[in-house]
Amino acid sequence: MNARSTLLVFFLSPLAGQWIVGAASIPMGITNSKVILSSLTEVVKADIPTLARIANPEGRDGMRSLSGCCHILLVYGRGPTDLSYFTSGELALKALMDEQTAVAAFGKSPFVRTRNGLRYFLSEDPVFNSDVGEAHQDQCLATFAALGIPVEAPIRTGSHSYSIHDLVSESVASFSLDQKELAWTAIAFAKYIPPKTDWTNRFRQRISFSDLAEYLLRRDLNRESCAGTHILQALIQIAQAHSNSPILNRRARQQVDAYLQIKLQELVQLQQSDGSWTKQWCASVHEDLGSVTPFFTKFLVTSHVLEAIQMLGSARELPEAVHLRAREWLRHSLTSPEIRPDGSWLCPFAHATKSLSEVQRVTENNAIINSNTTFHLPSSEVEHGRTGPTVETQSNKKL
Repeated sequence: MNARSTLLVFFLSPLAGQWIVGAASIPMGITNSKVILSSLTEVVKADIPTLARIANPEGRDGMRSLSGCCHILLVYGRGPTDLSYFTSGELALKALMDEQTAVAAFGKSPFVRTRNGLRYFLSEDPVFNSDVGEAHQDQCLATFAALGIPVEAPIRTGSHSYSIHDLVSESVASFSLDQKELAWTAIAFAKYIPPKTDWTNRFRQRISFSDLAEYLLRRDLNRESCAGTHILQALIQIAQAHSNSPILNRRARQQVDAYLQIKLQELVQLQQSDGSWTKQWCASVHEDLGSVTPFFTKFLVTSHVLEAIQMLGSARELPEAVHLRAREWLRHSLTSPEIRPDGSWLCPFAHATKSLSEVQRVTENNAIINSNTTFHLPSSEVEHGRTGPTVETQSNKKL
């Protein structure tokens, strides 16, 4: 067995907003700071439950679905998971981009071939009546956009090979400002259509990003999924796309900027004392719980709002105290006994875990150790049972 040493390092945790101690077991002789830093951050990551927390041994957890794969990718990216079925994000992605894999995973193909390209069935679609489909129109396309998958990436259906470009082409052709849900389409378009500023659907209607943005601004958030938080995320994505390549006219840009400024002010004002947000996260949303519990609503909204906040650029940053209270509430809420592996918690749990994991990346930057640090584990200290190493930075200061 290889000799190992325990390394104790203090972290400034953005999750808890305080100094915490990380302990990692390091193989003797390892002095590479990146290896040690990776080991230490895994300790802090262990504080964040994964989707395994809500996995159901009988499979009734919602994960073996298109929406489930999207949420798996949201949490794990394309890397390894701790799930029994999709053991990696890459496998979940393949189920969305390879028909043979999809049939094996879902029991039937989720793809619809059209004259304009390719699309996925929509769950509870009144025309096709398929039980295998997206929970939201263009949900998969928006997920691909979030992962940064290029438009040329192949999608294999039987003997024919399509690409994400074919999904975009079909979405453009069938686009309507009156479609049931616009948020996921808007997020996908913000990634895949610029630098073009407009597109033409199959009815020869020309629609621009300015038209789309102004329409999103007028949407009744009370009629939207997840208390309208995806509309906020879509407008943030459009604003960011505009900052990279101008896609909005002057009036639309000013309206979007004003809207985001107002909504962010309302987020500060309406944050609860415990750090959460209720369904009324902004003034235009009514506090109507419907059939779900108050905790479920707070968990759903807070996870989505924190995710939206993390999309903001530095010009629109909220006070750190707002971030901190929300993170701490979510961190504690992830272990609530109300959260059950019955499939109903997949969406809010995935967004909560993803939001806290994004914050986790900051922990690496706030660690005392960095890539310029060298660790010395003298053999004499090991032989005498001492496990605390000497930490020396490039400037030769000892801690």
